[in-house]
Amino acid sequence: MTTPSDKKWIDVDLHVHSIVSNRPKEFMLRKVQTGECYTQPQVVYDTCKARGMDLVTLTDHDTIEGALQIAHHDDVFLSEEVTVAFPEDQLHVHVVTWDITEEQHAEIQRVRKNIYEFTDYVRAEGIPHFLAHPLSEVRGPLTTWHLQRLLLMFKHLEGKNGTRDIIHGRALQRLIGGLTHEHLVRWAN
Repeated sequence: MTTPSDKKWIDVDLHVHSIVSNRPKEFMLRKVQTGECYTQPQVVYDTCKARGMDLVTLTDHDTIEGALQIAHHDDVFLSEEVTVAFPEDQLHVHVVTWDITEEQHAEIQRVRKNIYEFTDYVRAEGIPHFLAHPLSEVRGPLTTWHLQRLLLMFKHLEGKNGTRDIIHGRALQRLIGGLTHEHLVRWAN
C-alpha cells in the first residue's frame, strides 16, 4: 500500500463546483433556470476525501464562498473559476485560479473585466491558473481572433472536463499539436 509520503504526486481535483455556483454562465442552464451544481461544500469535501484526494478546493464561479465554508480543514485551499472578459467585445472565458487569498480574490474580481489586466495580475502575484474548457463558448462566439490571443496569454489549458463534449478535447489536442513557434510569433506580432 502506498502512503502519502511515498507518493510522487498529490491528488487534487482543480475544477470542482458546489451549490455556490448557482448562477450558471451556460445558455442552456440559464434557459431552464437551473444551477450548475447542487452539492453542499462539505459534501464535496467529504466526497473528495472518500475518493482519495490529498487536498481539496472548490472552484465556484466568481466566488470563494464555498471554499471558505470548508476552509477550517487543514487540507483545503481557496480557489475559484473566474469569468474574465475581453475588453474589446466583452466575450467571456473562464480561468481557474487556485491557492489564492481573500485579498487576491477581491482584486481578481476587480480586474476580471479586462483579460489583459487579469493575466498581468495573476502572473505578478504568482497565482497558479489555467484556461478552463478553452474551446467552449461562455457568452458569445469564440473566434479565431480570441483563440489566438488566448493561446498567447495562457501556458496552461484544461484538456479534459467531465461536463464538456469529448470532441472539444480532441479538437484542442489537434490544435495544440499543430502549433509551431512561427504561429505564435506571427500572432504575437
